Amino acid sequence: MLTIAGQTFIDHLIDVFGSCCDPVIAVLGHYADKIRAGMACSAEALITINPSPENGMLSSLQSGLRAVPTSCRSVFFHPCDVPEIEFATLRRLLDALAGSPAGILAAVPTLKGKRGHPVLVRSAWIPAFLELDPSASARVLLESAPGSVLEVPVTDPAVRRDFDTREEYERE
Repeated sequence: MLTIAGQTFIDHLIDVFGSCCDPVIAVLGHYADKIRAGMACSAEALITINPSPENGMLSSLQSGLRAVPTSCRSVFFHPCDVPEIEFATLRRLLDALAGSPAGILAAVPTLKGKRGHPVLVRSAWIPAFLELDPSASARVLLESAPGSVLEVPVTDPAVRRDFDTREEYERE
């Protein structure tokens, strides 16, 4: 429920991703009812509930992936604690993946050589993420196929800026 630019993190992200994604899927876990009640943009997203958020982030990703329509060609993965992402970064990732050979299954932004968020994957790779054990990390799959992942240099510092604690948020 923290805010950025006058919106909750989740509402801000729904606005940003909604400019290039249809649908925007928001996965709620812990405190789902409270978060949904505080959302101004809940009608603009497909809300899914992770029934087992205690299983970790991958279980939330898998809950969202199960809701992806079969007509989607690609999907972004993006955690809510990285709220400042710029639309230009999304567009750069979309263009990079669209212009890549079919063997490239994902595009990942990099800032000064370090990977960040969001990750964009072709829908053909969704089954592999769904097959991972929920206690694993999506990073395992991305790192297991380095030739399938396109690193896209960006200048957006938000790709690496997350707010895991209130202290990190208050410092900004």
